[in-house]
Order: sequence, then C-alpha cells, then structure tokens
Amino acid sequence: MGSYKETLASILLRKTKLRRTIFYISIDCILLTLSLYLAFFLRFDGIIDPVYFIRFGSYLLVFLAVKLSIYALFRLYKMNWTLVGFHELIDIAKASTVSFIMLIGIISLQGHINLFSGFPRSVVMIDFGISLVFITMFRASRRVLMHAFNGKENTDAKRVLIIGAGNAGEQIARDMSRQANGPYLPVGFVDDD
Repeated sequence: MGSYKETLASILLRKTKLRRTIFYISIDCILLTLSLYLAFFLRFDGIIDPVYFIRFGSYLLVFLAVKLSIYALFRLYKMNWTLVGFHELIDIAKASTVSFIMLIGIISLQGHINLFSGFPRSVVMIDFGISLVFITMFRASRRVLMHAFNGKENTDAKRVLIIGAGNAGEQIARDMSRQANGPYLPVGFVDDD
C-alpha cells in the first residue's frame, strides 16, 4: 500500500511540459483578469460604470482569447522559468505589443457592433502596460528569487574561463553561477569573435 501511495504521489508531482503549460496559462489568466479590471478601475478613477461591469465577462473572454493565443504564438509557454533572460523578456514585450495592436483592431472594427460600442480605448492602453508588467514580473520571479536567496559564493571554487561566448557558453555560465557552493566560478569568456 505504501508503494502505491508513493507511486501515485510521484506521478502527480512529476514536472512535465503539459503541467508547466497549464500552470503558466492558469497564472496568466489570473494576472490578465486582474490587469483588465485594474485598467477599468484606473480609467474611471475607481467608479466603474455598471454597463462595463455587465459586459466585463465578455470583454475578458475576448482579451484572454487574443492574449493567450498570441502568447502561445510567441512561445511564452515553452520558456524555462529558471532561465528567463533578456531574450525571453523581449519576446514577452513583442507578444504584448502584438496583442495590444490586435485588440485595438478588434475594438475598432467591432465598435459599431453591440459588444464594444462605447468601449474606452484608453482601457486597452492601460491594460497593455499593466499586463506587460504583471507577465514580465511573473516570468522573471523565480530567477530573481533564486539569485536573491542563492547564498554566498564558494570561496574555494576554481576560477574558470569558458571557451565560446555564444548561447552554449552563456548557458554554462548561468548553470555554474546558479549552483550554491558549486565547484566552479566563471570569471570570463574566451571567443574568436
């Protein structure tokens, strides 16, 4: 019986790409919902017209559908949480910008139809800024926390030079730097460029 529980626990707690994707999408849905609500709240100085409350669910479905699909196109659900760097942050900015442009287009085209009639475009701009900050902070949070609580450098570590300053060399340097009390301390790169 004990091995059955251990096997079940290991299956349920195993890290997989599917679980990571579901986790990212779930947190993104929460953050994007909060972002849209805060955009309305800030736009109307905390006194949101009841008409927007009634339509909020419909607005949210459109915003989530656009943003989540664009995030998937920009492979934001494939990135490794612990290795988020400058290139991944640029991808987040690109995805947010493309989704902002698409939402403005949808609202402009649908403005004469019932759902988005009278929709304040400034809400989309405010939502863009808030959601960009939320998604960036969430994606970078684990790496920031790992570096903040990684501990002191190992003074006994061997100082090493990494041959090659490309992606592979950068990855090796990150891995070495991330290890608390690791045996090696990268101090530089040697490259033909």
